[in-house]
Amino acid sequence: MLTGYKTLFFDFDGTIHESIKIYYPAFMKGYEYLVTKGHAEPRHFTLEEVSQWLGYNSRDMWQSFMPELPDDVRLAVSQIVGTEMRRLLDNGEGSLYDGVENTLAALRDDGYTLVFLSNCSPAYMASGTRAFGLDRYFHHFYCSGMFDQITKAEVLERIMPQFEGPMAIIGDRIHDMEAGRANHITTIGCLYGYGKAEEFEHADHLITSIRKLG
Repeated sequence: MLTGYKTLFFDFDGTIHESIKIYYPAFMKGYEYLVTKGHAEPRHFTLEEVSQWLGYNSRDMWQSFMPELPDDVRLAVSQIVGTEMRRLLDNGEGSLYDGVENTLAALRDDGYTLVFLSNCSPAYMASGTRAFGLDRYFHHFYCSGMFDQITKAEVLERIMPQFEGPMAIIGDRIHDMEAGRANHITTIGCLYGYGKAEEFEHADHLITSIRKLG
């Protein structure tokens, strides 16, 4: 599948990181804050309901989920969720998908340039890098928070000129597929992540495990 490619852009949450394990408790902590402040009613969320927001940057997530929130409240709850996710990562409670480390190591050894590209904050990216030693695999790290929360397609457009083609982007959400299509590079959809089937309608390739890249 990857024969002839030079640069591979990897999403983080839902692609290499099984992030619902830390996102769900962090989301619930943020939602409880909204309840105590009178901005939301108590309710239960399933893992599937919460996982739909994985892959969004925090601004777009809250704008989609609760667009009526005042900006100061949205900022406060975003900080609560982000801080809790970083705390859980720092405490070793995060988890990579099976096969991630071996696959990334093999791809790097085979001469591919591996680029981390996520809709997250620099602080979260740093926590994930420390938690899993991602600098052993990735040559470069980028996130939307480094570019004032512009779209992943726009981030990719900015950083692509420094890398050698052909290129491919690997991810589990529509944002990854749209970024690849907008920038005319190959898209590889990860069916094991958090995206729905329709998000991969125009993907060039689909995989059921990251091991399929090896």
